[in-house]
Amino acid sequence: MQICLEEKVTFAQTSDLHWIKDLADAHRRELGFVNRAALAVAINTQEILCLPHGFLHFHHRRDQISTPYHLCVAHDQRQRGIGRQLIEAWEDKSRKNGITTLRLKCPIDLEANGFYSCVGFQRIEIESGKHRALVVWEKKLLALLPEKTKFIASLSAGGTEIEGLKKLWLLNQEFCPYQPFQQILYSPLASPSSTTEYLKEEKEAARVSEVWIDCGAYQVQQGKLNYDDLLAFLKKFYRNNQWADRYVLPDLVPLSTDSDEVVEYKVRETIHHCCSKNWQQ
Repeated sequence: MQICLEEKVTFAQTSDLHWIKDLADAHRRELGFVNRAALAVAINTQEILCLPHGFLHFHHRRDQISTPYHLCVAHDQRQRGIGRQLIEAWEDKSRKNGITTLRLKCPIDLEANGFYSCVGFQRIEIESGKHRALVVWEKKLLALLPEKTKFIASLSAGGTEIEGLKKLWLLNQEFCPYQPFQQILYSPLASPSSTTEYLKEEKEAARVSEVWIDCGAYQVQQGKLNYDDLLAFLKKFYRNNQWADRYVLPDLVPLSTDSDEVVEYKVRETIHHCCSKNWQQ
């Protein structure tokens, strides 16, 4: 198999429209009729990726699925990695835009089905098409991880219990190189009152690098506090404990049973309370 030196996949420009349309017309059996105006719109919305001798026209749907309308490589340039490069670029752009699934349909009699299998797609079904059966292919995308993964210990324990957990971790540290107790998240509402002073001392002694204070909004969901009482507690507690690194603010949690109007109200109230001057003073 011939392998070409890889060129950079780019978004198509208006100047590319002519040759993309010509290439699509040369592959009408596989693609059907491709409308020039539709291609022009896709170029303007950055939905066509291209390389010399090939292009991929795609669309990101609102349900986090991306689907290609057309993938085309010139006949005399196939088996050179162009199609794979276009697929990989589409996958990369999709993942960065929060897409979780790539899905496409290919006529059952086309050789391209073998290509999709080779680049990681799974056949999920065969469905009836207008003129011929279609193979439905799908590929699940893994979310992008941060460049450096950070592990945080989320705790609701006192200092003695935390020290015990740290000792247990150190005994088994050879199996995992991470240091979760360098970053700690805790809720003063769910932890003993002594935990705050313990973590403050640990941070001052540089035995802990970051402390996040959680708002404990779960107490509201459990009915142990109302939202206004939680806000009043947090406003006082956060002001009196300015040594921490991060402070989680509470939200009015939307429920699956809420109407769109109620969800919008809760979001607006959350923004109003958390951005009010009372929190910024």
